[in-house]
Amino acid sequence: MYRSRFMGPLRICAGDGRLQVQKLSFTKKDDALAFNTADIQGESTGASIGVTDQRIVITNAFGSDARVYIHSDEGGISIYSSLSDVMARHRPGISADSLLKDCLGVVEYEFGTLLENVSTLPAGSTVEIPDGGNIRLIYSADAFSDDVEERDDIAETFEATVESLIRNIEQPIVQLSGGTDSTAILLAARAVKNPKNILAVTWYDPNGSAHQDLQYSQNLCSRLGIRQEVITVDPGLLLSVPNAVELPPRVSTSMAFAEFLNYKFDLLKEKTSAKDICVLNGHGGDHLFFDPLPSSVLIDAFGKNGIAYALRKAREYSRLYSISFPQILGSLFRSVARRQYSNGYPLPFKRDLQMISSIGRGETSSRNKWIPAREQHIRTIRRAVYENSLSITPQHGVRVRHPFTEGRFLAACSRFPVHELFNEKHTRLPFRESLLRRYNDTAILRSDKGQITSAFQRSLNLKRKWIADLILNGVLARSGFLEEQAILNMIDTSSLGVGGFSSALLRIISAELLALSIYK
Repeated sequence: MYRSRFMGPLRICAGDGRLQVQKLSFTKKDDALAFNTADIQGESTGASIGVTDQRIVITNAFGSDARVYIHSDEGGISIYSSLSDVMARHRPGISADSLLKDCLGVVEYEFGTLLENVSTLPAGSTVEIPDGGNIRLIYSADAFSDDVEERDDIAETFEATVESLIRNIEQPIVQLSGGTDSTAILLAARAVKNPKNILAVTWYDPNGSAHQDLQYSQNLCSRLGIRQEVITVDPGLLLSVPNAVELPPRVSTSMAFAEFLNYKFDLLKEKTSAKDICVLNGHGGDHLFFDPLPSSVLIDAFGKNGIAYALRKAREYSRLYSISFPQILGSLFRSVARRQYSNGYPLPFKRDLQMISSIGRGETSSRNKWIPAREQHIRTIRRAVYENSLSITPQHGVRVRHPFTEGRFLAACSRFPVHELFNEKHTRLPFRESLLRRYNDTAILRSDKGQITSAFQRSLNLKRKWIADLILNGVLARSGFLEEQAILNMIDTSSLGVGGFSSALLRIISAELLALSIYK
């Protein structure tokens, strides 16, 4: 829960409308504010504003694509429906500490943003603003039940979720990568929609490791009778400052390919007859099914079912990830060290910053504390919910929906204990088994999906000097957080493809692209 003192008047700003409330002396009708919330709701019915017991309550439901931002300072509290509106009125500064936490991967994805005095309501959360009290931001726990006695058929629930998203869509588009999650979306869409009215789109990097992905997705679409568009990834469009309708409020690696998304959506608008397009995206599947699984799930297995069961799950874990029992034990006792490297690269931050989770506050590092697997899993799911509900919007007329973070499906999947999510052959085990029973299609058993990291390597090689200037003159460097030579070395090695593309470098580039875009 996040609290902030209610200091003055409340203003709710959406489009051209504004409601100012002095000490909650508001006009109400049928317990609802006399205010048109259409802009806050956007095209979704997921966000609502109401009054109860002298409190203004704003709720953003799971699955909502509405955006709600809260700016709070000594002048009062303002509610906005877009980040651009917040910037236009208040011009809040970027918190360098928050930017650093995002890059270090130690942020809690709940209500915070990179902007000072600005919070947000991701899907599944509520803000209460009482008269003279504290702002209370609350994350709903409804979707994280562990009631294992009540389990839905998750393939049936997933199909119903997809159906609800595309029911009124003339020609839905499925972003098909060739992995389990996007394949599941395609199978569910085909079950509820005429396959002739579905379009699958696949990114392809001819120089990457995803050659089998293309062949696999083409064979799948051909077998299912679904039209497919293949879009070649252009390295020149990656790692660029994007033109976007709405930016994410936290660091997202989607910033690194946002301009490519604009190019992709322009092509899709040409390929479809619909004025507005709806794309189903599988982001969140990894988070929801805790893939890859941390070794701490074995401790959960021991706590739930005893030593014999835990040893059996340890044997399955060992075969699943091709690691030995001593390696599993080592990973269970390893804490800070696992975060000190990114794809084999030392992190390019000042050494003392790599060891702490709360910059400048003197708090004990949360990375030194043991976090149960169940709690890790919930945090991971919340991150996906945050990222999906507040993702980048490249252009008008495009709506991206995420079936894996819709409320009903979240609730259905959360009832499976983390130690039941795998066996010796597969992760996402309950989902795969349920899909296999429903569709009798072994496509969902595939697990060898490729990557497009070579496209980022070529892009970095093309833009090496510009990227170096972007980072070394950016917020993190100006705040004294980066080691200049380590950054230059990381850029050189990543651009040449030595050891892959550093995930830490990708987050730093995305952070500085976001900071630059916010004030562009």
